[in-house]
Amino acid sequence: MEDYVALYGGAFDPFHHGHQYILDELKVLGFKKIILLPTGNSVFNKKLTPSNHRIHMINLAVTGVEISNYEILSMDNPSYTIDSIDHFLKEYPKICFVMGEDSFYQFKKWKDWHQLLNKIKILVINRGSNSKNFFNFIQSEKFTIENDFKKFITSANQLIYYHQGRGYNTSSSEIKMYLQNRELADCRKHLNKKILDYILEFKLYGVD
Repeated sequence: MEDYVALYGGAFDPFHHGHQYILDELKVLGFKKIILLPTGNSVFNKKLTPSNHRIHMINLAVTGVEISNYEILSMDNPSYTIDSIDHFLKEYPKICFVMGEDSFYQFKKWKDWHQLLNKIKILVINRGSNSKNFFNFIQSEKFTIENDFKKFITSANQLIYYHQGRGYNTSSSEIKMYLQNRELADCRKHLNKKILDYILEFKLYGVD
């Protein structure tokens, strides 16, 4: 596992316990180096919180993980994963790209997704949903899945590994709704205290 870098990209808007859960699962799987890659400009036109706030919130909660500002510094252009992968492959020849299950359902909408399968390994982590739905999706979309992690990591690319884990079924959209409604008890269930305090201080996400 020491040869492989786990590259975990996302908006992290805001960074919540579901994201931390994925980082924890990557450590369980044995990755020695994990890089968190916050999105610069969303190619799907999602309006994101300014990057300085997102980066600061991540730093309030995360330790032992590298946080890359590569896409943030490239914000003049949309953040295409294939471009980021080409950048990181120059330094790390073996990359395992990590995403939550919800993100993978949009994978075929990504730019040059065929090339991504050829260049790197794709690791999908259960977010707490019914895994049967995921395997049905894999079959219908004709992806090739490897159920044994050791075989997955030592085999050629073009494979998907689905990590069951314990799951964490929440989303940034739900948390934003709690924040806008000032349902702080629910916010505390899903956000690091330092992040929640920061959000309230700077009145992010429509908080009054």
